[in-house]
Amino acid sequence: MQLPSKVWVVIPAAGTGSRMKSDVPKQYLPLAGQPVLSYSLKLFQSLPYIKGIKLVLAENDEQGRAIAKAFSKVDVVNGGGQRWQSVLNGLNSIESDQDSIRVMVHDAARPCLTEADVESLINTNEASAAILVAPVVDTIKQSTNTVVEKTLNRDHLFRALTPQIAPLPLLIKALTQCVEKKISPTDESQALEFYGAKVQLIKGSANNIKITYPFDLNIAEFIIRQQQGKAS
Repeated sequence: MQLPSKVWVVIPAAGTGSRMKSDVPKQYLPLAGQPVLSYSLKLFQSLPYIKGIKLVLAENDEQGRAIAKAFSKVDVVNGGGQRWQSVLNGLNSIESDQDSIRVMVHDAARPCLTEADVESLINTNEASAAILVAPVVDTIKQSTNTVVEKTLNRDHLFRALTPQIAPLPLLIKALTQCVEKKISPTDESQALEFYGAKVQLIKGSANNIKITYPFDLNIAEFIIRQQQGKAS
């Protein structure tokens, strides 16, 4: 692999994860002996082509700041009220040579990301945006008032994963436009869609799950144990 230059990572981690029904934010819940967040930080820290990591935290988040101190590439940035606001804060904190930088945005609660998936994303066209996706395998129904309206063609449906990558100036412009038009995108690719940019789909591992509900921790631990077994 030819190493790219100047790739940064932004990890928004200012949310509370209310669906977990836990007093502890989901990114700090224990997973196979470590906080969920630590797995992503360790991976990005180890990759030579990652210049730096912007970890975006709530202003009073001392737990996140304590974890960040263990990683030399990590710089803490204060977050916003919504995910996209935190991402924009992280992007704007990358101060030097913005025109030549690409940035990956990764969910703090996706601990099962692999180096292979990161490299697949990195190897895309440096002038374009791209996201990791997994094909939808279930039959998907669209409903109106709890009644099936139609069955969607899953051949054209994908689950959006992270990281998602884009040239830094392009992503800043896309998210800034969302601010101006009072749009709240659920991920970076949606902001890029609103801006009119094309986003390439890169097939990633379905194991790259997001911790959302309590039972997700059990699935993630199984995946992590498998990954650690293959690496040993």
